[in-house]
Amino acid sequence: MILYFSGTGNSLYIAKRLSEALGDRIISIAELTCREQYELTVGKDESIGFVYPVIACAPPDIVTEFIKKVRLIGYKSNYIYSVFNCAGTPEYTSRIMKETAKKKGLTISGFYGVLMPGNYITKKKHLSQDKVEKYLAECDETIDSIVNDVKLQKCNYTKEKHSFLLSYGLHKLAVLEKTEKFIFSDACVRCGKCRNICPMEAITMEQGKPKRDKSKCVFCLACVNVCPTRALQVGNKTQGNPQYINPYYDGKARKEK
Repeated sequence: MILYFSGTGNSLYIAKRLSEALGDRIISIAELTCREQYELTVGKDESIGFVYPVIACAPPDIVTEFIKKVRLIGYKSNYIYSVFNCAGTPEYTSRIMKETAKKKGLTISGFYGVLMPGNYITKKKHLSQDKVEKYLAECDETIDSIVNDVKLQKCNYTKEKHSFLLSYGLHKLAVLEKTEKFIFSDACVRCGKCRNICPMEAITMEQGKPKRDKSKCVFCLACVNVCPTRALQVGNKTQGNPQYINPYYDGKARKEK
């Protein structure tokens, strides 16, 4: 079982590659959360993987909150592993996951990271196009290595080096940024891409225009990254900054019914 959270497709790409190689099912944490479905049945020898992006030097809140609420029926010390992806420093992401799971009575044994282009476009500093292409070209090799370790059920946690001030500062900034207003300008062409990509179903189309429910939004910024006319911005923080969507992602968080 591979449980993933993805905004712009990086985590989904990793989850799919792991699924293909391991023969495991993949399940969206966002979709389970939207349905308030926290009870999952685990097979006797089934491994459990969490795949997610690093946001402000930590796992997304939706992932840690899911772990706190989930009930794994049939879990008996099944092998659990964690795979994050980021373009910068993960700081103490793995430790947060390890401790969150431990409080729930779960043991995460394998911890892995994959360098992937970032999508947190409220920052002016971004990867160069060369690095974006480099990360995408090299990620498959890293994923193959993770597959081998998962098959061997490796235990590899080591205490990370991290900067308390950096982590604390970025967390504070991320909390403040979440209060920024999302702006839908007149440049909107009503294509619905922002609605389709939102993993939390926080955007709906009303009379052809997109509307955001901030109570559902987890600030993954997928909607801002996918907007073809740059009509959607987060205040003035994202204006002019490069957008990013994983090249293998069709931009649809759920299949059309």
